[in-house]
Parts: sequence; C-alpha cells; structure tokens
Amino acid sequence: MADERRSTTLITLTIDGKQVTVPAGTTVYHAARHAGIEVPVFCYHDRMPPIGACRVCLVQVEKMPRLQTSCTLPAQDGMVVHVSSPEAKAGQEAILEFLLANHPLDCPICDKGGECPLQDFTFQFGPGQSRFVQEKRDFPKPIPLGPVLTLDRERCILCWRCVRFGDIIAGDHALEGFDRGFASQINTAFARPAHSKFIGNTIQICPVGALTSTTYRFRSRPWDTRTVSSVCTHCACGCAMQIDVRGNEVVRTRARENPAVNDIWLCDLGWFGYDYLNDAGRLTTPLVRKNGELVPAPWEDALRVVAQKLVAVRAKDPARIGGIGGARTTNEENYLFQKVFRAILRTSNLDHRVDVHPAGAGLCARWGMASAVEDVEKADVILLAGLDLTEEFPIIWLRVKKALDSGAALVIVGPRRPEIAPYARHQILTAAGGEAAAVREILARMDGAPEPGSEANHPAAVARTVRAAKRPVIMAGRLTLEGPGGPGALAALEDLAAKLGTRVEIMRGKGNDTGAALAGVLPDRLPGFGAVADAAVRAAAEQVWG
Repeated sequence: MADERRSTTLITLTIDGKQVTVPAGTTVYHAARHAGIEVPVFCYHDRMPPIGACRVCLVQVEKMPRLQTSCTLPAQDGMVVHVSSPEAKAGQEAILEFLLANHPLDCPICDKGGECPLQDFTFQFGPGQSRFVQEKRDFPKPIPLGPVLTLDRERCILCWRCVRFGDIIAGDHALEGFDRGFASQINTAFARPAHSKFIGNTIQICPVGALTSTTYRFRSRPWDTRTVSSVCTHCACGCAMQIDVRGNEVVRTRARENPAVNDIWLCDLGWFGYDYLNDAGRLTTPLVRKNGELVPAPWEDALRVVAQKLVAVRAKDPARIGGIGGARTTNEENYLFQKVFRAILRTSNLDHRVDVHPAGAGLCARWGMASAVEDVEKADVILLAGLDLTEEFPIIWLRVKKALDSGAALVIVGPRRPEIAPYARHQILTAAGGEAAAVREILARMDGAPEPGSEANHPAAVARTVRAAKRPVIMAGRLTLEGPGGPGALAALEDLAAKLGTRVEIMRGKGNDTGAALAGVLPDRLPGFGAVADAAVRAAAEQVWG
C-alpha cells in the first residue's frame, strides 16, 4: 500500500522542524519516514491498509486537541507535526508501557530475540521502567496451530497483522481474533489447525515472538547464523528467499523481497520445505560398489569408475545410455549435462521430466509465463483452465487475489473445483478433456450478439465478462494440458487469447523446468529449443562443441 503513489499533487508539511514535501494522500507516518524520522509502529504493514490498532505511532499535531496515530492520519499542506515533543514521547512511552505490562520477560529464550521490533522500540522509545506491579496475564503455552506454527499468547500484543494477512493478502482467513478487552487473543476458528498455504509469512510479519516456527523454535539465534540469498526451486515461480545456516545445517528459510516475483512473501513449501537437506539418509560422499556392497570412495575414484563404465557401454551401443537431468539444477549444470551425453556419449536419450507431458510441437519452448508475474495483479479478467493456483503456483495466487480486490473477474474452466473457486465470478465444470468444447462455446457466444440474463456459470455470462476484458490473463495448467483433450484445449485457448490480444500462459513444470528445457535436456531438442531432427541445428551444435 504505497501511499506515496496516490497523487501527483505535492504538499509540504513540517515534522520535527524539518520541511517535508510528499504527494497528497501520504500519511504522516510515511512522510516522517520519507524525512528520515523514525516513528514506532507495530500494527501497520506497508502491504496492508492502515488500521491504527496498536496506537504506538502517536504524534502531536499543532491545532489538533489530542495525539494522533500517524499511520492513519493523512498529511495536510502546512501541517506541523511533532514526533519527539514531550507530549508525543509521553504518549509513545505510555503505549509501550501498556504493551509490556503483560508481556513476559522471555527475551533470553524467545526466537524473536535479536530481531524483535518490540525490543528495539522499547529501548528507543519506551519508558526506563515499568510502574506495573500486579501479576502478569498468564496463558498455557505454547499452543500448536498446526504442524509448523506455534502460538505463545502471552507474547501477543494484538497488532492484528497475522489476522489481516490471512484476510487481505492470502484470503484464507487462517487466524482470527477472539473475545474482548483483557481476554482478547488470537487463535484459529474452533481451535482447529490453521488451514493455509502461506502461514509462514505470519511468523515473519509478527513484530514479537508470539508466532514462531515449530521447525526453528529454540534452534538458533540470529547472530549465530549466516544468511545466504537464494531462489526457491520447489515450483516454477522462482521466489527469492534467504537461507539461514548454522554451522553446516540449514535451520530456517525466509522470504526475500523481489517485487517482480514474490514481493515479500513465500508459500509454506518455500518456508518449511527444507527438512530433506538435513535428512540423515542423504549421501555425504560418493559410493562405489565393491564385492556387491556400496562403500564410500573419493570423488576422483567414483568419477573414474562412472566414466569407464559409460565409455564401455558407448563402445557397444550408445543408445543403451540414458540420463535424467533435473529441474532443481542451474542452467549451466543442465547445459553441461546434455553436452556430455551428446558430444561425448553420442546419444540424445536424456530428459529432465518424470511426469506426463504434452508433445505438441514447440510447446516446450513456451513453458512459463509470457507476461511478467507482477502484471497479473493489473488484469481485469483472469481465466484459469485446469489450474489449481494455490496448489501448483501459490505465489501467483497472491497476485490474482490482489487483482480480484481491485475488481477483476476470475473465470475457472476445468474438471475440478479448485480451492479458490469461491472467489470465481464464473466457473464452468467440464468432464475430463471437455475444456476445449467449453472454450469454443465461449468464443462462439463472443462472436454473436450479447445475450442478456443467464446464470453466472452459463457460457453466455462468461462470454459477456471475457468480451469486456481490457487486460485479460489466460493461464493453462497441467490438468488441461496433460489431459485427454490437451492439444485441442490449448488450441481453443490460443484462439481465445488471439481474439483478446493476449497470449496463453503455459503454467506447468517445476523449479527450473524452463531452464532445463532451454539448456537442451530434452530428447528431441538441443539448447535453445532447436530440433534434434534438424540437420542444420545439429551441425551448428557440433561446430560449437567441436
């Protein structure tokens, strides 16, 4: 929620004696940040609208009778604001004192210790001591909210960030607020396990240690780990992430900001899907079979054995050699992998796919999205064919959700009802392989005269919505592409896309599937998607490889 982008009209106000010029509509909090003046805040998050729940961002505004919450107050031209006046500081100290009244002194054992906004703001803006002498509020702890999320209600300051994330960003309403006043608390509905594919993000945006990761809990401190920037390879979104390593062990993964892909979020597979890295069953050294048993061996010995055996098989029949690359490896590794097979072992018996896949001519060259991920949230009509976004490409759903919040229409076509179906304006349920006929019917009704009335899920109603699209997005998923009518469905979708002036987004593959295909780890394609059957393409590759 970038307040600064709301208007091109500029206003000037004074904050702590400093003149600040910002666009009209900017909040006082953002204006202060723009001027380099820090204001404490807990409830506000810049990806969600302001709510003014924590009250710690109090500032004094001249000509206003009482302190104001800066995160909800629009800046006005000529306004004079005091963040550090005695009155403002007294208000900030009072709110922090109230928050700390029932907050346990768990800092030495709290996972948030060392990266806790409450700690930092207490030192910077809080009172030097507390006047609270009564017994603190006590809750049984911890409460598991699912297999990966743990809640400590004593630490919760009721900022509502976690609840609002589920309501506004993810749309899954995983956490709720219960009771009132002194008894207020966060929990799941009916105390059931949290149902969300994005619950890890609530841990990251929690300003205290109330929500913690079950897999990371009590395992490390921020200053004991080194952080490495990386990219998630679980699905084809390629989300930016941070990996926290203690010694040689991965102890935590977190979202890393990338506005073009995942913004600041990760799905739970990215958040918690690293346990295999530390599995005791993973190989830590090459193994060579001797006398019928696999025994550890140095890398050079193992590579020598592999090379000798491959050369021996090549001498008899190269077609007996096959290789499977992977979607979790880099483009460079995949390129070298296929080069070894083609230039040295003289075979194209290799692939990186282990699932069913369509064999349409040139389809592999179109894997992935033709448009930018961030552009999805600007669409006004989004049509999904055989695609379960929250299951296959969760981060893309967050972009779609943003578009829906701005008034976009969601159209779902396919044989299954995905989790996000309640958000759809239209859904056409088909038999397996029936997507082509459904899309063709929509096309036919778009060409005819507009039909009034009809139910929401009738092709005529869908045609009206799609016909009016100015920024359409069409996504085809595996269920359609790999189904019995895959080629026909893709052809129908491409005709629809051409009519609307857009392209079909081929939403399939995992990790770096597109990179592996581009690098040539396919039986019928050389690097760059050139056909193996094309003599000119083969000759060009042979010239490069020598």
